[in-house]
Amino acid sequence: MGISPTLKRDKIELMFLANGYFLRNSDKEPIKYKYVCSVMIPPQLVMTGAILKMETMSKAAAGSMNYMMYGNIGLQIFLSVSMQLFWGKVNTL
Repeated sequence: MGISPTLKRDKIELMFLANGYFLRNSDKEPIKYKYVCSVMIPPQLVMTGAILKMETMSKAAAGSMNYMMYGNIGLQIFLSVSMQLFWGKVNTL
């Protein structure tokens, strides 16, 4: 596998080690052992400003969701304790 920021295309080579699971499309026979399939793909992304901004925003969103989750757990505990006391008083009447 070759990934380079200077090339217009990157090359991925895939070697099949378990040939019994994969069949050729033409005659439905298993492919040969250690069959190599090569393909050229577009170059991979480099860390640009937009990607860095998205990463920062996702970290901020994850932090606020954690805050909301812990707040919800705390509220549920508080309500369960207060409702237990409330129903205890109701049952004594």
